[in-house]
Amino acid sequence: MVKMGLAAAKETHEVLLRDTQQALENINDGKVTAAFQRVVESVIPVAGMVGGCAGEYGRMAGAHAIHNAMSYLPETHEILHGVKVAYGILVQLAATGDGEEVARLMPFYQKNGFPYNFRTLGITTDTEQAVSQLSEFSAGEQETFNLAVKGITPEKVAAAIRQVEAIAAD
Repeated sequence: MVKMGLAAAKETHEVLLRDTQQALENINDGKVTAAFQRVVESVIPVAGMVGGCAGEYGRMAGAHAIHNAMSYLPETHEILHGVKVAYGILVQLAATGDGEEVARLMPFYQKNGFPYNFRTLGITTDTEQAVSQLSEFSAGEQETFNLAVKGITPEKVAAAIRQVEAIAAD
């Protein structure tokens, strides 16, 4: 099951990198095209299947914990779930030691209008206060970041957020 989930995750990754820009253009033009359909099918049903098959290996558990933590930042209340999770993916990658992947994805995020730092999320809370709030909540026992990174601590999440912010500034 894990192998099937990871294979589906790899395919989803490839579809998103290949078809996102076209799908976004299509939706803005009110068109449903093959690229748009592939992206939708990758994001909704395949992503759910990946989590079901691959469990903690396929989940964006840290990314969802960051999403949940953003509930404490009032300026993020109007941001859609998937947009918050997109930023959380960068934080999770940094927390797992995949800073090179964060740097590689940064142009993709920028090109397609995905949030890649506090500024693009519209976070106006003092940076250190926001980092503290996000890291304390997302690393808590009640949250799922510990499925993505064993032994996660608020300090490790804070370091990951700062790393994403630094990569975005380059």
